[in-house]
Amino acid sequence: MKKILTSLCSLMLVLVMLFNITSCNDLSAGNLTDGLTRGKAESKTADAKFLDAQLDFAAKLFKLCAAESEYKNTLISPLSVMTALAMTMNGANGLTEEEMEAVLGGGMSTEELNAYLYAYNENLSEELVLANSIWFRQNAIDVNETFLQTNKDYYDAEIYEAPFDNSTVKEINDWVNLNTKEMIPDIIRDIHADMLMILINALAFEAEWAEPYEKYQQKQETFTALNGEKQTVTMMHSSEERYLEDENTTGFVKYYKDGNYAFAALLPDEDMDFADYVNNLDGEKIAALLNSRNDYAVNAAMPKFENEYEISMVNALQTLGIKNAFSGINADFSEIGTTDRGNLYIGNVLHKTYIAVDNFGTKAAAVTEITIECTSAALHTGKIKNITLDRPFVYMIIDTENNLPIFIGTVTDIG
Repeated sequence: MKKILTSLCSLMLVLVMLFNITSCNDLSAGNLTDGLTRGKAESKTADAKFLDAQLDFAAKLFKLCAAESEYKNTLISPLSVMTALAMTMNGANGLTEEEMEAVLGGGMSTEELNAYLYAYNENLSEELVLANSIWFRQNAIDVNETFLQTNKDYYDAEIYEAPFDNSTVKEINDWVNLNTKEMIPDIIRDIHADMLMILINALAFEAEWAEPYEKYQQKQETFTALNGEKQTVTMMHSSEERYLEDENTTGFVKYYKDGNYAFAALLPDEDMDFADYVNNLDGEKIAALLNSRNDYAVNAAMPKFENEYEISMVNALQTLGIKNAFSGINADFSEIGTTDRGNLYIGNVLHKTYIAVDNFGTKAAAVTEITIECTSAALHTGKIKNITLDRPFVYMIIDTENNLPIFIGTVTDIG
């Protein structure tokens, strides 16, 4: 009897394992990636034209998101938003494309921005991993092969044809979870009938400090939140050698291991209104601050913190000048493909981020999801500086070679 039970249990275990393997491999989405070979893409190395445009876009988008979030904890990845929108722009025509070119590239053409982003993303260091995907509804849209091939060539986008039901929701979220190293478990909750395509960028950043904080460098201290509340935090102390300063900012730069990326902290003067400070930031000011790095010794202190953030970018992007893309009547995304369900337009640009800063280093992730919908209706000198981040501050994770912010955010409350 025992042998029979043991055999039955063994058989059940094998069946369960086979079922799980079959379930994991039986995706409802058809992966078309293998059918597209990545071709040769034009490459343009980052220069002043590209970097100025990216800094300008980053600063403007950050300010609008911070204001919309009422200056509470904010974090965006301009690179993630830019990449997702650039993929989408490959399907735009006419005034829709012109508006996107003006906002995303400072007037440079779609082809030129593709070339710049291709070179930039291909040369990312191992601390930053980036992935792109395009999902479209089965039997609902005839997608132009040129659109898919361009996004494969320049952005190495994975391509999926899917039923756009609950199974697709799960598969998209699984893809996001995987490509953000489980820092952002999901991006989409449901798919409605008008959604025909979803374009996604995901990126994950993990880096250790060049000099981690030891136990003796960590103390319980007070952080004053934006609303005046006194909060007890773990403040991490260190000696840094890169000091930042302008007429209303002091700050410091702390490097990650290998020096490819760094954490830059900007502390507004104590008597300055925080909202005014953020609103006065622009690409030129950020560039000047990052280029002002002086070799002063800095007694630096910053709190451990962990934040999650989510925002629809529609209002911000419309304010910046991308208007027709969101109009069910005026949008022209004819280069994406054709459908008999109505005109194609951008329904939403959803952005989610996560960051954790502790004594070992930083983990951060971002996801940008763009939904394409259809409708026929509108719609060192010996001087020592002391800087303690014990009140609201702005921070960035920067690419040290180009001084370009990969992430930019605010800390106004540490719960």
